[in-house]
Amino acid sequence: RQLAEAMDKLLVAPAMARYYAPGAPLEGFAGRMQVLDFPSLVPPVPAANAVKSEAGRRRCVFVGSLYPALRTPHYALELFRALNAPDWELVFVGGGWENYPKNLPEPFARALGDRLEITGPLPRARAEEYLAGADVLLSLGNDLDNQVPSKLFEYFAAGKPVLHLAKRADDPCLPYFARWPLALCLEESEGAGPEVLARLGRFLAGQGAPALPFGEACRLFPENTPEHAADVLENVCGRK
Repeated sequence: RQLAEAMDKLLVAPAMARYYAPGAPLEGFAGRMQVLDFPSLVPPVPAANAVKSEAGRRRCVFVGSLYPALRTPHYALELFRALNAPDWELVFVGGGWENYPKNLPEPFARALGDRLEITGPLPRARAEEYLAGADVLLSLGNDLDNQVPSKLFEYFAAGKPVLHLAKRADDPCLPYFARWPLALCLEESEGAGPEVLARLGRFLAGQGAPALPFGEACRLFPENTPEHAADVLENVCGRK
């Protein structure tokens, strides 16, 4: 509140706008508030190489960091162990595994064998090569109702299918995925029963088409382009 009082204009992410609604804690500052979504939709940097499966299988790849409770790998591991698809690999690129018991991956590795890969932290350029080689990108939802990872728009820029695993029904990422034609969203509360596995299997089986062009991502998410952010800033600052 003290920060809001000191500001002439307030730029807030869509998930935060509700705090300025009538009856909300910051309703008195609604006149200063302007919604501005993440301007993170930029053309993907071409990777030097695309890391593909040495066994010729297709890959579902997560690129990012894991946390003790906020963002976790457990549901993804359980789904792929239960599905046990012989032609798919599950790949985790990034750090955060030190937040869990060292033996966490062991039962899943026993079931999946070399179809489970955990790289640990990698240089950004190498991580981008894994992203470029993915057939499906894995998005792990946060256990918060007001935080959208900027990684989302990196995934959309790549134009690839995305499997999103939500921790909660009010995951703020879900409205974005409702607009992405190459997405399957599952909630952890759904578990890994036959119906969920059937949906996952159908989704994975249907992935093989070329990636969507970057221009299509911009058409679907125009408010997430830097150009839109520049227009908002010009209007907020009173320049025409």
